[in-house]
Amino acid sequence: MSDNNNNASIVPGICAAFAVGALVGVGLALLYAPRSGRETRELLAKKADDLKGLAGNALEQGKHLVGDVKTRAQGVFERGRDAAKDAVHDAAKNVEAATSRSN
Repeated sequence: MSDNNNNASIVPGICAAFAVGALVGVGLALLYAPRSGRETRELLAKKADDLKGLAGNALEQGKHLVGDVKTRAQGVFERGRDAAKDAVHDAAKNVEAATSRSN
């Protein structure tokens, strides 16, 4: 389960690093590429669309990760709840047995 926690904490950092890298790349492309204004705008629009698609993919992956963690947490909770119920039931039986022996 700690691996899932590590993955969940890494995803936002990876997304942020990718976004910063993409912005730096676009900035360098603007500085060093001899293009007309129209060509530059088209390039920026394409890069923005690419980044939007990648961000959407990262969001979907994040949603799946959260769903997986939620499912596992529910399973752990249910097993813990069942174990607690069993322990209470066993304790009640032991108390009842001890009470009936002392009478």
